[in-house]
Amino acid sequence: MSVYENFDEQKQFACRVIADHARTTAFSIADGILPGNEGRSYVLRKIMRRAIYHGREHLGFNDSFFYKVCDFVVDQMKDAY
Repeated sequence: MSVYENFDEQKQFACRVIADHARTTAFSIADGILPGNEGRSYVLRKIMRRAIYHGREHLGFNDSFFYKVCDFVVDQMKDAY
């Protein structure tokens, strides 16, 4: 059984949010959208902040982690994109 399967429902939800938002972040940046203060750049910024919030609040991550998840996404999806 995986670590994910041992998590309660709230932690599993947090993992899914982080995974989805890491994919969105990686593909958005690949398309030239960078986090910012206006328009779609602000939307990306909010997406990133939400993922980081779930990691800190529900999974107890205190150090930077989101860039590692995004790097993993890039590594896994580089051939498809």
